[in-house]
Amino acid sequence: MTYYEVLANANIRISINLAQIPGTHPQKAAFKTGN
Repeated sequence: MTYYEVLANANIRISINLAQIPGTHPQKAAFKTGN
């Protein structure tokens, strides 16, 4: 895996974790991680 693939995977995990927080919209979670 390249450095960028590692970063992308980390961002996806963070987005999923934030999306699981009650009251947090998935698009807002993606926005918070900079995606």
